[in-house]
Amino acid sequence: MAGILVYALHNDEGEFNKNSLGALSEASKLAGELGTDAAAVVVGDVSDEAAAGLGAYGVKKVYRGKEAPEGLAQPLVDVMAKEMSDNDFSYALFGGGLLGFEIAAGLTARLNAGVTMEVTQVNVQDGKLVAERPILQDSQIADVGYVEEPGIIIGRLNAFDENETGETAEVEDVQVEL
Repeated sequence: MAGILVYALHNDEGEFNKNSLGALSEASKLAGELGTDAAAVVVGDVSDEAAAGLGAYGVKKVYRGKEAPEGLAQPLVDVMAKEMSDNDFSYALFGGGLLGFEIAAGLTARLNAGVTMEVTQVNVQDGKLVAERPILQDSQIADVGYVEEPGIIIGRLNAFDENETGETAEVEDVQVEL
């Protein structure tokens, strides 16, 4: 198992989205329980300092696709699919939001992966991730595991809390044919 990859959304000022930072923190915690690492993907004009700063949320590495425009799903699918395949990531985790849903749907189709959306909690069971998803108008919880890898997990908005650890991440620029 090679780890968990998270997309980190940023605005025009280079500030990262709260839900993305929560997903990074959650991925880091889960990766620790699995005995692996969490990494992030950023696209567009993100400075070295800002990208490396995502390490404060527990990721060890940040893959930066400078050529890919921010805010469009397809370029992000291209970047994430390449990194997941090249680095054998077992899971992708998204913090929620419309763009996250669009990217995750494309990634699921591209990688023939299983997907769970509107996740409120993720647990480690028997060395694998299991997502909890409310069903039946939030009156029940379904536990969702993945038969094969990769598994794509899309959190419900504000499902994951931010937790800074104070570290920096290695930044690697990636070239992807968009």
